[in-house]
Formats: sequence, C-alpha cells, structure tokens
Amino acid sequence: MLRLLALLVIVLLSSCENKNSVSTRFFEDGSIKPSVALAPVVDSTSYDLPWSLSDEFSTLLRNQLIQKQDLYVVPKEHTEELNSSSDTPFGSDISWVKERYAANEFVVFAELIQHNTNPAKKDPTSTNLNMAIRVRVIDNRGETPKIILQECLNENYYIARNSAQMDYNSTTWGTKEYENSRMGVAHFTLAEDLVERIYDYVLLKSR
Repeated sequence: MLRLLALLVIVLLSSCENKNSVSTRFFEDGSIKPSVALAPVVDSTSYDLPWSLSDEFSTLLRNQLIQKQDLYVVPKEHTEELNSSSDTPFGSDISWVKERYAANEFVVFAELIQHNTNPAKKDPTSTNLNMAIRVRVIDNRGETPKIILQECLNENYYIARNSAQMDYNSTTWGTKEYENSRMGVAHFTLAEDLVERIYDYVLLKSR
C-alpha cells in the first residue's frame, strides 16, 4: 500500500513538472495564443564558468516565458535547427527572419554582452556582479519583419564577502545550492526582468 502511494506521489509530481515546462497552443476557449520563438541566448562575454552561460540564460528565459499563460512558447527542438552561427539578429538587415521563422509570429533574440565582477566600493572584500543583456523582439506576421522591442538591460548585484568566495566548480548550475546562491539569484532576476519586457510587448502587439 505504501509503495503504491509513493508511486502515485511521483506521478503527480512529474505531472506538475511537465505542466510547468510545456507551453500550450490554445486558450481554454479554443482560441490560438500568440506564438513566440526564442532563439538561444548568445554569450559574448568571456566570463569563466564550468558551464555555458548561453545555456543557463536560454533555459531561464524559456522556463519563465512558459509561465506566461497568454503566450505559446515554441518548443526548443522546433527552433534549434533554425539557428545559425552566422546569424546577425542585431544587424540592420532582418529580412532573413521572415523565411527562417515563417511558422512563428514573434521571434526573440537576446545577447549577454557584459558579465563581470569588481570589488565593491563599500567593502573591497565583497564584489559587484555587473551584467548587461540586449534583446530584440521581432513581429514576423506581416510581409516584412518588424522590430517591436529593442533595448539593453543593465543590472548590478552586490555579492557579500562570504558569497563572493563561493566555489562555482562545485556549486554548479542545475543544483539547489547554485539556485540559492547570489549569482544564481542574480541571473534569475535579470532573466525575470527581461521576460516581463518581452511579455508586455508581445501581448500589446498581438491584441
């Protein structure tokens, strides 16, 4: 009996996790949600960590955007094959987006352009984490793609002395310890702020 209850708990938890990580295409009344394709975040920094900042921020943005019930976030496997290392999503010519992302109404490009630390002025044994990420959201519904949002978010986070000495070779992305660390919280907050901007503009233009 206890074994059966344990299995039921596992099934329920898995079901909840799947609901939180998968975006649905339709509203409850059957109408279609605006579709958003999220290209992998480009990491143009040289910050040294044992994991990819591109993967971390791409995952954060995707997971947080999926929580927005008014949007349909195109599955990762449907957009990975559309991306190329030669793409210039922040260039003046965005005509290529129309054909490449033809099945998607809105396309989001983001690039991490700053990620560094420097001693805090009020306490040199502590550090400030300085980050900047730029975003471009393209409306792909018309005959030609149109930029509806283009901006750069700059954020600084104070990291106290005991947290600044954390070893990120052992406290890595994907662990609970990292999620609760100052850097983990800082990354999550930056992604959260960016997602709010994306959400507001896509929802505004789709109405």
